[in-house]
Amino acid sequence: MQEKLTTISGIRLYSLYTAVHSFTLSIYIPAGPLYDGVENAGMSHLFEHAVFRNVNHLMGGELYRELDRYGLTLSGATYNELVQISVQGSLSHFEKAVEILLLALSPLVITPAELNAEKERIKREIREDTYRSSVDAMSQKAVWQETGLAETITGTVGKISKVTVKRLSDFASTLLCRENVFFYLTGAFEEKHLAFLRDKMAGISLPSGEKRENVAQKPSGFFNRKPDITVKRANFCKVKLAFDVDCKKTKKPARDIVYDVLFQGDTSKIFLELSEKNGYVYSFDANLDEYRNLGSLSLAFETSATDFAPALRLVKEILDGVTERIEEDELSLAKVPYTENYDFILDDAEGLNWNKAWESHILGFEYNTLEDRRKAYSDVTLKEAIETAREIFKPSNLTISAKHRNPEVALKIIKDIFLS
Repeated sequence: MQEKLTTISGIRLYSLYTAVHSFTLSIYIPAGPLYDGVENAGMSHLFEHAVFRNVNHLMGGELYRELDRYGLTLSGATYNELVQISVQGSLSHFEKAVEILLLALSPLVITPAELNAEKERIKREIREDTYRSSVDAMSQKAVWQETGLAETITGTVGKISKVTVKRLSDFASTLLCRENVFFYLTGAFEEKHLAFLRDKMAGISLPSGEKRENVAQKPSGFFNRKPDITVKRANFCKVKLAFDVDCKKTKKPARDIVYDVLFQGDTSKIFLELSEKNGYVYSFDANLDEYRNLGSLSLAFETSATDFAPALRLVKEILDGVTERIEEDELSLAKVPYTENYDFILDDAEGLNWNKAWESHILGFEYNTLEDRRKAYSDVTLKEAIETAREIFKPSNLTISAKHRNPEVALKIIKDIFLS
């Protein structure tokens, strides 16, 4: 199956046929903390929410009734680097879905009262979210420092409270330009569906604007850690290790393979040693944030005060170990989801839509067919995987954030393990 690109009114439309019983049509808009910066923190997320209010307003308050009538789902999400607005459903109601989704690109005409109602919802979301006091938030601030990526997607109550309809409309005009917005259609559509979509897209008029690249601002401390350590007091013990990643020196397939060797599946090193064999933790959180130039690979876990030191020491041994040796069997097992099960995603029009749009057209890992993607992962060698691990797991890339019952003790443990 090969991706197809069509340009209508200067806007890109990507499509990829899959033999399922539904379709997903998405609009992707480069937005979020990567572009908002500190001053506009939370604006992209507010814009995404306001789009739904606006579409409902334009439809005379009938949006949700119409969605239910035609069995359609309209969804939105804001990520660090993009806003996604999607519609899913049966092809029998494709035309109605297109008409609804295209309203998402309309100028904001909601009233101040409607905007205030949405702002109140977001402020409740912010107040109810415990993320800001978490180790994850500590780590995010420490890793991304003064850049927009140090801010949360939702912003702050104070900043959201001050947003007016005019300010949000002006902000939206910086997002909605033909160089940045693109559509992606996946599912078992026919040529007549594409023709209808192209015809409707021809009526869209978006202004020209500055092309947004998925490039993160480099914090002053990036690749120049000591490592950086922050410890705060709490009634539990949790730690997060985050490693700066140079996404230009390392390739995505090799990064994913190293990540999976360590963290993914029942044979991953961290699971086997930290949980299965030693019982220091039951579960852990690992993540790989990637932009075209920079990224961050992280591991977080909570453990007892007694196990805090041995668990950290074990993690360091494992991470150091992959910079010296990865077994052929470990490499083979890590490749299986990409080389044996790679076509499973064809069964999921929504998942394929997101995966293809983000990997190829946001992150820049370009491939035309899933076979091309499979080969890219299959071609990762032991040598490349080990070299990628060496590039990532350097002390000069490491930021450690922790909460502990006794911060002084935790700080000494961390320094003894990682600075000795």
